[in-house]
Amino acid sequence: MSQGWFYDGHRALGDALAGVFLLAQTLPVSRKPALSVLLECARRPLHAVRAEGTAFEKSAALRDRGYRWDPGAPGRTKSWWIQTNDPDSEIAWFNREIYSSPRQIRAIPLPATRRYSARLWG
Repeated sequence: MSQGWFYDGHRALGDALAGVFLLAQTLPVSRKPALSVLLECARRPLHAVRAEGTAFEKSAALRDRGYRWDPGAPGRTKSWWIQTNDPDSEIAWFNREIYSSPRQIRAIPLPATRRYSARLWG
């Protein structure tokens, strides 16, 4: 609707046409085509920074910074995590603000094909 177009959705063809329409639009601030911005973001290297064993009192700071809670699963410990394009500074913040002493925190590469997948940690 913000692009000035409305349709009766939730039919395969209508949804597909709406998607194509939106990707063909020029974004209002950058004045770039939406598809080119989408592709640019997909090509940007991202990492997941995952930190385990944090104090409960630090939850608000983690949420405020954009971290998400992972309740864990068999073979995976509960932890806070975030996707970032600057894992080194994120790890430095974590060691400075969250842990009382520095820890080894691994940055996991996230190709575009896994960023929003259930296979993220697999």
